[in-house]
Amino acid sequence: MEEDLRRLIQQKIPRVFKLTGGQDPEIRLVDLTAEVIRVDGHLKARRKECETRKRDFHELEAELLEVEDDLKTLGAVDPEELQRAQNRRDELTKAKAALDLKLTDAWESALPVFLLGAYRRQLHDYLVSEERRREWESARSTVEPKIPQVKDDVFGGVPAEYALQPDVEAFFIKRLEDALHRLFHPPPQGIPERVFVVDRNDISAQVRQRLATASGSLRDLAEICVSIERMDIELRELDQKLKQMQRNTAAFKRGTELHQKRGELIATRDQINRRLAEVGSEITRLETGV
Repeated sequence: MEEDLRRLIQQKIPRVFKLTGGQDPEIRLVDLTAEVIRVDGHLKARRKECETRKRDFHELEAELLEVEDDLKTLGAVDPEELQRAQNRRDELTKAKAALDLKLTDAWESALPVFLLGAYRRQLHDYLVSEERRREWESARSTVEPKIPQVKDDVFGGVPAEYALQPDVEAFFIKRLEDALHRLFHPPPQGIPERVFVVDRNDISAQVRQRLATASGSLRDLAEICVSIERMDIELRELDQKLKQMQRNTAAFKRGTELHQKRGELIATRDQINRRLAEVGSEITRLETGV
């Protein structure tokens, strides 16, 4: 206090006198006295607040240490750690399910196709020949039933002046019928006598595509197996960890409460620190008369 008054007398009062040189000395003295009282009041209030805040800070630090000790003694579960473990388990379960699906596809499709070896090309070519056979049969079944209609359209209802003798007409009818039949007989070379592997061309095309692309997924088979094994190990560890975390309900509940209290204490401590810094700056400003 003496130091504050001395500073006011030596620095503040002379400066104010210079700024108010035209005023009555008594008025200036009253103003300065009021300023001294005001500054002194602010300083006392801020110093008292600073002491109170520091006391609160030390009490809070002691309480926080007790909470930390309780957490160590109890071995309490951190709810955030529990949630992270559960989230990681969910991620692994989802990823493993996707890899299991790929592995199943490899075992059921890629691997059997791969084991066909050179027969893959033979099967592919044979499917192509069967598709050609089906196309030929489809065209034949479309045209042959219409041959009688074609014959009637050509030779039936002919005007009298263009009518042929019966034996001549029979000759040309036979030639027309034979020509139409030769469109489909004999069958094209290179097609099988019958279809017995796949009964539809669209299904045959899908099988051929599978024969050509199945080897790609097989190349990833070893990597998939390693990834699944690694995930299985991590999942077992997480299951054990989660089981231990959730085993003691009372300890888990107490741990949740302690972690919540710890977070609240840390937040309050940070607020006190910020306020102490603000009060310290204000005290410095008042003391220097800035």
